[in-house]
Amino acid sequence: IVFLIFSVKVHPLAPLHKICLLSCGAAAGLGAAWNVADVQRGSSVVIFGLGTVGLSVAQGAKLRGAAQIIGVDINSSKAEQAKIFGVTDFINSNDISEPIHQVIKRMTGGGADFSFECVGDTGVATTALQSCSDVCFLVQHLTLSPCEALFLRPLLLLLLLSLGYIHFVLEAKQLAITMSSSSSYEQPQVITCKAAVAWRAGEPLVMEEVEVSPPQPLEIRIKVVCTSLCRSDLSAWESQSLLPRIFGHEAAGIVESIGEGVTEFVKGDHVLAVFTGECGSCRHCISGKSNMCQVLGMERRGLMHSDQKTRFSIKGKPVYHYCAVSSFSEYTVVHSGCAVKVHPLAPLHKICLLSCGAAAGLGAAWNVADVQRGSSVVIFGLGTVGLSVAQGAKLRGAAQIIGVDINSSKAEQAKIFGVTDFINSNDISEPIHQVIKRMTGGGADFSFECVGDTGVATTALQSCSDGWGMTVTLGVPKVKPEVSAHYGLFLSGKSLKGTLFGGWKPKSDLPSLIEKYMNKEIMIDELVTHDLAFDDINEAFELMREGKCLRCVLHMSK
Repeated sequence: IVFLIFSVKVHPLAPLHKICLLSCGAAAGLGAAWNVADVQRGSSVVIFGLGTVGLSVAQGAKLRGAAQIIGVDINSSKAEQAKIFGVTDFINSNDISEPIHQVIKRMTGGGADFSFECVGDTGVATTALQSCSDVCFLVQHLTLSPCEALFLRPLLLLLLLSLGYIHFVLEAKQLAITMSSSSSYEQPQVITCKAAVAWRAGEPLVMEEVEVSPPQPLEIRIKVVCTSLCRSDLSAWESQSLLPRIFGHEAAGIVESIGEGVTEFVKGDHVLAVFTGECGSCRHCISGKSNMCQVLGMERRGLMHSDQKTRFSIKGKPVYHYCAVSSFSEYTVVHSGCAVKVHPLAPLHKICLLSCGAAAGLGAAWNVADVQRGSSVVIFGLGTVGLSVAQGAKLRGAAQIIGVDINSSKAEQAKIFGVTDFINSNDISEPIHQVIKRMTGGGADFSFECVGDTGVATTALQSCSDGWGMTVTLGVPKVKPEVSAHYGLFLSGKSLKGTLFGGWKPKSDLPSLIEKYMNKEIMIDELVTHDLAFDDINEAFELMREGKCLRCVLHMSK
């Protein structure tokens, strides 16, 4: 006996002994390829597990016109049958000595567009995630794991944030075509200036006289006009071991000199410096799907992209960069692909926030989640990023925007940015996701994690709606980088997405954001709570550490 709603009437001529497979496995596989992943013509697909579900995924991908369908299984006898369903390449994972995701990345030129886990093994789910491209990955968990919970492996959140992509170390000649030098080119000289240097983790920054080298080919040297303090600077300062270092990555300034081959900028141009670049020619830049430049992506070694050296030194000893920007210095050197020319009338002390936090929040709402009119949204963490998410959701016409924070003093300010309901998670006794489900009638359509805490990421996932709820994680955790979530959350149709810089391509997209600000279409001024002199940088760090500011903008002496 079954409930009426759990039965489907079929045509009397339909062969019941065949179509019974459509009541679960075959339909699940086809639907994963068509409804969930929406596999596109010409794409690359990898499928882990070639049972009924996996072969049905392959069939769905084939019918959608996928160009490459890789099947992975430990049973080689399935290889021939898999071809019938569209598998173009077969791998027996027991027959290879290197990690399977490395093999797949090599076969697909950087990772599959779509990756499907059809085994029911959370370790395989992790491998599937590692095997797909940083451009637009999708892992479908199609079989119920015997484990009670899905424990994603260490550093997986960083993978979700697309911070785990392969770092390409290229010579300067590979970064772009260097223009031939001419006799009129004036070689810049070393500059000595003031910079706030971190010598030990968590200890006050020290104002030092530093030497700043001339820009090398395809680089520019910037006179920093103002720089804002981002929570990422605070987190890195508290925990980094790569020292001495000059932090800072939200900055605006004026081009002081250019290196050989630079044609986009001239001395005197107003620019934003950005922590991730856009070369315009790598696989990601030309894909139309990603802002994760493979040439000028996020730099973690404290060195320049071009030659893996520093441009800062103190008495001949190198000082490390931060995110290839290092704006806590009166002058800095960046790759020309990591700078954006701005209108000379744009106020640098405001638009510097668009080089990271404000843009990241707006982009998460617009580019990543694509918030729709009338939808419900919950935001965990109401700092600069979270409030920018709220603003983006409000401008898209979201009907309900719930803000969650442990600081009740943020409630009134949050209303300005569109938050309709505020919850202090410390003031409630029941699980926060239950409160949100009750407020939204079953869960939010969109959930955003803006704290940098993987436990909060799990709560955000629990707080969104079954069937279509999407959780976007923007924060970078200081500790415990792995996410744990019950497998059933994914089986119920929820999705978890990561984003870097809100999906914006810096050179292509930031000028339009600046134009929106100049036209008063977006709010930036309201995010700046403190304007301080550069010499007061340690006060800015304390204000942020104590939760007493959104953005402190530091002004260099004129």
